[in-house]
Amino acid sequence: MWKRSAVAVAILGFVLVGCGDSAKPKAAITPGGGSLKAQFASFDVSVGREQRVVVGLQTDAGLVSFGSAMLSFAYLGTSPESDKPQPGPAMNALWIPVAGQRLPTPLPAQAPVVRASEGVGVYGATARFDHAGYWRVTVEVSIDGKVERAEAPFAVNPKPTGHRRWSRRSKDREPRRR
Repeated sequence: MWKRSAVAVAILGFVLVGCGDSAKPKAAITPGGGSLKAQFASFDVSVGREQRVVVGLQTDAGLVSFGSAMLSFAYLGTSPESDKPQPGPAMNALWIPVAGQRLPTPLPAQAPVVRASEGVGVYGATARFDHAGYWRVTVEVSIDGKVERAEAPFAVNPKPTGHRRWSRRSKDREPRRR
């Protein structure tokens, strides 16, 4: 009996905590919103093939969405703390929205700082890497007319690790039937 009461009290507490904030007015997001942070979001990046690379951007005030960003890559070698990076590819990356959200029409051409409810996505481009090891991406984006910059390290594998999308045509990827 006491277990049911404890569970009921815990659930009630979670509901009250979750609802308690809804009456507060939302704070305005300031342009630029603070220091820019980048998160390299690609997986199974490997040497010698064209592949999609994606980077998520945010500030202390919210997400950076819409528009485009410039991606510049540098090879760091076998250590992520290299003091002599070698320049790699550079390209323009377009914003790719997460499916299923309501977005403004037309999409903003510049990259503002927004709340997650206003636009979630990543900046994506196609790149080819010629060395396995540690790399760094430097992202430059214009936020409300001011160019901001952030960096994120990542690893490039000597060959693909096998994390490919499932395909109905690929017999070795089909689920086993019982």
